[in-house]
Amino acid sequence: MIRLLTRWIFIILIPILLLSGTIAWAFNSLWIYENGFVKYDVGQALGVSSAELNISASKLIAYFNDPHQQYLDINVTYNNGGTAPLYDQADILHMKAVKDLIWVDYGLLLFATIYSQVYILANAIWSKRNGRRDTDWVRHGKISLNNVANL
Repeated sequence: MIRLLTRWIFIILIPILLLSGTIAWAFNSLWIYENGFVKYDVGQALGVSSAELNISASKLIAYFNDPHQQYLDINVTYNNGGTAPLYDQADILHMKAVKDLIWVDYGLLLFATIYSQVYILANAIWSKRNGRRDTDWVRHGKISLNNVANL
């Protein structure tokens, strides 16, 4: 019964692992922000240079990944020479909520990764103790576990 339950948890966690990994990658990809700025002509709409927008994107990514910074604080220099916050109070509160959701995603990603690796390792040990040959997915799981261990 326990093996069946752990197998179903593993199966359910595979799409969660893929989705949460994709979300984490997207929120940390400077390339996505920069392409969005170009696609929607954000620099011209706000009166901010591309270089300034790219710096603000880097600061936004740093904000999302800093557990100690509670609120977003990004100032930019506009084309007219003035410096001001890029986000207003409503945007700052919204970004706090987004950051909280990103950290939930990070937690899911961590849990799904650890569970999957432990599940694969436990199945490999169980298979070996019961005289079963390693299946391909167990071998790949061992390789994956070794890669994670070497990080």
